[in-house]
Order: sequence, then structure tokens, then C-alpha cells
Amino acid sequence: MEESETSKKEEPGDEIILYYALPLRKLACMVVSLPLAALVLCFISSIIFQFDSVHETHCKVYNIIPSISAVTGVSPQRYLWRTSIALHLAPRYLIAIVYNVQMSAILWQHKVIVSISFWLSIVEVSSLAGTTYISNLDNFPLHEKLFIVFMLSSLFYMLVMLRVHSLAYPTMSPAQSCSFYVKLGLFVTSIVATVGLVVFWFRHRVHCYDMGKCVHSMSRWDC
Repeated sequence: MEESETSKKEEPGDEIILYYALPLRKLACMVVSLPLAALVLCFISSIIFQFDSVHETHCKVYNIIPSISAVTGVSPQRYLWRTSIALHLAPRYLIAIVYNVQMSAILWQHKVIVSISFWLSIVEVSSLAGTTYISNLDNFPLHEKLFIVFMLSSLFYMLVMLRVHSLAYPTMSPAQSCSFYVKLGLFVTSIVATVGLVVFWFRHRVHCYDMGKCVHSMSRWDC
């Protein structure tokens, strides 16, 4: 009798299977928090311990705010940054896929614009990976081009997503309206920061005036 009871307990049908459901909002918050926390730590530690290295400019002018590439390109901060991005990438791809499926179901008549938003998101995340793992110290020309791709794909993605949002929710609830205007505000901020980045990068490169690199770096942080 005991043997038969034991064999019954070991049957596959009697196994307990546990599932864990992670809300998409919570996953998104976790994904955003990882690089942000790493970036803050990189910035603080590089300012404290590697001030001269991260403030150095090609034309030796005065600078007080380092760029993102500078604070994430020195060691050991680069390893913290790369680890955070490694943990950040897979959920970002997952969120892009889930959002694409959701919007494709809602906007089945506008699948082209949904597909464009999806692929822009993929390009943005992939170029972020490229700028992370190919630092400006390793290969500056390639790093610079990847950053440009990241910046442009990010801006176009935000623009297309505003259109997708308005198509998906022509009559918005208060929460949807709030989400739309937050996206719009972030897009406008990114546009202004990008214009500042380009203008002051050019002025810094050509004229090498004091604090030019500083303003360029501020614009890049805003992007």
C-alpha cells in the first residue's frame, strides 16, 4: 500500500506548477530604472575619482560637465554601464514585440505605421547596444555614427508613436490623454536638446570656445 501511494505522489499529474505574472508597467519601470541608476552612479563616481579624465577635451578648453560617453567610457564605470544595458536590452526587445502585437490588433487597418514604429524601436535599441559596447575610446568614428543612428531612430520612433497613439485612441480617456501629452512633452524636449547638441557640437569642434563642450554635454544628457 505504501509503495502504491508513493508512486501516485510521483506521477506527473500531481506536480505543482507555479506561474508568476509580471505586469508590463512594472517591467517597463524596471527596464528604465536600470540604465538610469547605472548612469547616475557612473556620473558621480567619475566626477569624484576621475575628474580630469572625463573632463578632457580635444582642444583643451575649460569644461565642467562630462558627456555620457566620457563617464561610461572610463574604467570601471564602463563595466557597470555595459552590465546594466545587457540587462536592459532583452526586456526592451520584449516590450517592443508585445506593443507591436497589441497595436497590430487594434490598428489592423494601419499595419504599415505600426510596423514602422516597431522597426524604429528595434533600431533604437540595437544602436544603443552598439554605442554601449563600442565606446568612443575603442572606435570613435563608429561610436559616433552609432550614436547618430540611435538619436535619429529615437526621435522618429517618438514621432511615429505619437501618431500611433492618436490613431489607436481617437477618443482618449484621462489616462490615455496624460500618456499622450507626456510623450509629446518628451518628444519636444528631445528635439530641443538635439538641436542644442548639434549646434554646440559644431561650435565646440570648429571654434573650441570655453564651456562649449559643457553645453554640448548638457544637450546630450537631455537627449
